[in-house]
Amino acid sequence: MILYLPIITLGQGLVSFVGQNYGAGQYDRINRGIKSAMIVSVIITMGVSTLMIINSKYIFGIFTSNSEVIRYGWNIVSITFPFYFLYAILECLSSQIRGRGISIPPMVITLLSFCGIRIMFLIVLLRKYNSISSIAITFPISWLFAVILTSMYSYYTFSKESKETVC
Repeated sequence: MILYLPIITLGQGLVSFVGQNYGAGQYDRINRGIKSAMIVSVIITMGVSTLMIINSKYIFGIFTSNSEVIRYGWNIVSITFPFYFLYAILECLSSQIRGRGISIPPMVITLLSFCGIRIMFLIVLLRKYNSISSIAITFPISWLFAVILTSMYSYYTFSKESKETVC
């Protein structure tokens, strides 16, 4: 939650910011705000991720003394946390779409990526490498797919906005 909550908070703030500026026709301001939110979100995520990776064994030690559980937890953290910046980018991209009053495409992209892609990779990877690492790596893979799909949707849907304000 230490890593997840800042990402969600910035995303929710971005929804309001985009909605207000979209209503005012301030498309350039939306684009600057999205870039700023992404930068802040990625910096926070990378900083917290680094601290969590470095200290994860100690943090897990607060909750359990079982060395095997600590080892599994560290394994998951060391695989997923370096890529959490992708989730931060995804949250910003999805939030800027929702801020424009469009909620279905981000939902479909997220469901497709987090459920469809992740399950597909789970099936493939667990058949070949039956390990906790195989499960953990499916998270960054699904985040990457979601970022790519959401970026494409955003680009093709909103690239005309800035050009329309010039006319």
